[in-house]
Amino acid sequence: MSTPNPIRLEDYTPPAFKVSHVELRVEIAEPDTRVHATLKVQRNDADRSRPLELFGADQTLLSVVVDGQTLGDNGYQIEGESLTIASLPDTATVEITSTIQPSA
Repeated sequence: MSTPNPIRLEDYTPPAFKVSHVELRVEIAEPDTRVHATLKVQRNDADRSRPLELFGADQTLLSVVVDGQTLGDNGYQIEGESLTIASLPDTATVEITSTIQPSA
């Protein structure tokens, strides 16, 4: 696991979205454990160009669903440990399914 970069107070900006509700469902199995995360998000500022950015480590993304619609590879971007969804309404339900290997 890499060492996270520090965020200095002078570099901090509030997130583009607030998360008002999180639901996790974990299906424990060997060798992969499946994690389903459902997030209810709401835009936090008036700048509609800012994307939703989520961070996670040591997992494999299986699917991203926004308001019941599965996003294809062009609907989101993965860079390092960051998942970015650029085009979201002001409020949305985001469902993410991934696998992890807790024994690794």
